Amino acid sequence: MYKSFRVKNFRCFRDLEISDLGRVNLIAGKNNTGKTALMEAMYVHSGNRESKTLLRSSQPRPTAPHRSHVAASSDEEAASVVGWDSVFNDFDSSDDIVLSGESYAAEHLLLSGPYASTVTLAAKSQTSYDFDDILFQLRVSDLYRLKNIDVLAISSDYSRQSSYFAILDGRIVQSRVRTKPLFVADFLYPRQVLNEGVESTRFSNMRKRGELQTLLRALQDIEPRLTGLELWFDGQRPLIKCEVGLRQPVSLGDMGDGINRVASLVLAISELPNGVIFIDEIENGIHYSVQRQVWKAIGQVARELDIQVFATTHSLEMIRAAYEAFNEAGKLDEFRYHRLDRDRETGDIEAVTYNQRAVEAVATFDFDFEVRG
Repeated sequence: MYKSFRVKNFRCFRDLEISDLGRVNLIAGKNNTGKTALMEAMYVHSGNRESKTLLRSSQPRPTAPHRSHVAASSDEEAASVVGWDSVFNDFDSSDDIVLSGESYAAEHLLLSGPYASTVTLAAKSQTSYDFDDILFQLRVSDLYRLKNIDVLAISSDYSRQSSYFAILDGRIVQSRVRTKPLFVADFLYPRQVLNEGVESTRFSNMRKRGELQTLLRALQDIEPRLTGLELWFDGQRPLIKCEVGLRQPVSLGDMGDGINRVASLVLAISELPNGVIFIDEIENGIHYSVQRQVWKAIGQVARELDIQVFATTHSLEMIRAAYEAFNEAGKLDEFRYHRLDRDRETGDIEAVTYNQRAVEAVATFDFDFEVRG
């Protein structure tokens, strides 16, 4: 679980530090203040090694959360990407990206107590002293015949091995290096659609672990008629069915956007015991009338499975709903509200963490608080 985090030279950040991180962290701010970029930086630091996270070339396909990632050569199209400069602040790849965090590390790293760790992203050119070694690691033939090889190296002080990505003729090729993550983690982008197979697998995993009551309680806050959940197979595909007092169980997909969004969030979170989840634009697909119940469910699941949550929002209603949910549960000490803003003189982005009284003011008073921007 992260206690603090610092990001240097990544995307829109020259040097940003955010501290006093809690179990559930809500990040707000105007557009282009780096809300998503901050979570992406933390995701990379936690151990993610996916090119999509760095390039945002398209929405990620449904995948299992990473535990130990084995990178493989990919023909993913990257025609719109000129090079790795877009990852660096002000497109200056001469200065390394440095991501550092203080956290309670995962048990598999045999570390205990607060632990400071650093991940470095460096652009490598043909003049770099270790370029030949990188070419060997990439295992791609005829590299010397290709022009403008753009390589990004990702290394960490908690893993002895590095990941390498190379953009070659519109393709992204990554090394076959196995990396050990600091935390098991997942990143949920807005409007990311998970297929029913992924949802059903996660549901089955919860059932095997004896955790279905956790999902049921979370969904009952949205639909009080719900008394049970089952996994059916209609001859073509597995379906999650809901007992709501009718003659037959109802498919979860027919229960409305709100309950489906909560189910997707809880199912995703359930795959990350002792891990971290990042949710971009958490308000997406959730009606304002059930936002408080959504936060109650997130807090409950995060608490039971010891998971840290980071989420971004453009919605003042979502901020208020989070405050109300954690206040009613007597768990305000678990909730943190962070706001990102640009300094008017320097243009640098700064992070401010609101104390309990300040969060209460934002949630209670009706005024034009600039969130959407």
